[in-house]
Amino acid sequence: MELMPTQTINLTNILLEDAVEARRIKYRSTRYIVLIGELYRRGFSKVLQRCVAGEETNKILKDVHSGVCENHTGGKSLAHKVLRQGFYWPILFAEAQWFTESCESCQRTANDIRQPPKLLRSLTSPWPFAMWGLDLIGPMSTGTKGGTKHAIVAVDYFSKWTEAVNKVIKHTLKAKLEAKKGSWVDKLPEVLWAYRTTVRSSTGETHFAMAFGTKVVIPAEITFTSHRVQLYSLEHNVNMLQQNLDELEEVRDVAQVRNTAYQQKAARYYNSHVRERRFQLKDLVLRRVSSNTKDKSAGSLADKWEGPYIIKGVTGHGAYMIARPKGSVIPRPCNAQYTLRFSTPKEPIHIFC
Repeated sequence: MELMPTQTINLTNILLEDAVEARRIKYRSTRYIVLIGELYRRGFSKVLQRCVAGEETNKILKDVHSGVCENHTGGKSLAHKVLRQGFYWPILFAEAQWFTESCESCQRTANDIRQPPKLLRSLTSPWPFAMWGLDLIGPMSTGTKGGTKHAIVAVDYFSKWTEAVNKVIKHTLKAKLEAKKGSWVDKLPEVLWAYRTTVRSSTGETHFAMAFGTKVVIPAEITFTSHRVQLYSLEHNVNMLQQNLDELEEVRDVAQVRNTAYQQKAARYYNSHVRERRFQLKDLVLRRVSSNTKDKSAGSLADKWEGPYIIKGVTGHGAYMIARPKGSVIPRPCNAQYTLRFSTPKEPIHIFC
């Protein structure tokens, strides 16, 4: 931001030699008045606002923003509050914004940024079972035999991505278990069977059909005798299974086209909410406080962000290596989603009335 040069209002009624500048100052001076040797501005929010300059502006901002009776308000609100208290200088709103952005207390307690920091990068598998993703679900209730806390989820990238499957599995487990959370291990096979035999919107097929080339017969069809169960013939069934295997390659090709279109649609929606955040080497950042680093004694009043840290390297798509300013590098990369730029206090630039 380019700032206008330092200006002073002449209190001796002697105008500048530049006719244009003199006319402009004369026009603006109608809103100013001198009382007891002090320059005041006739404001709209208060009758008179004393013009201040130099270090006094920084002291006023600090007292109004983080003084005994203040509440760490935002930049624009801070500037309006200063005006209402009867003070004014030409770049009040700009300096108030700089001041609040560099307030360390405000940065450490800032709300989480919900918008994703990077554009979505979809992984497309060329054929089924060629690419797999692994993830953990947990920790969960330990009331089961053996004290199992986590489940390892392996997902074929041809039809879905790991995070989406995790959500479906956890949601289904919650609905099935109700109050018996400790028996999740016993119910997990049922949840997985239900997931594999449900048509996915991404491919238009079930995972069972994509793997074995035929539609599954679920227990309900046998219990209540569906039409195809009533007309079942072993010889005819064997012939149909062979025909389905001949058709399987085409079914998978069609499913891949549908899956690509689904991923493109999901990416457009995801990217429309992206608030991209990039960091350079040596940038100062804050890291979101995790359950392991949270100050337990502070309870709900604990800071949401910790640091500052220094960016030491870029490891991949939106991931960074960070280090303490005078310490070692953190072993694991930190995703930009859990990182916030840290602003240091700036030297105020003053423009006099």
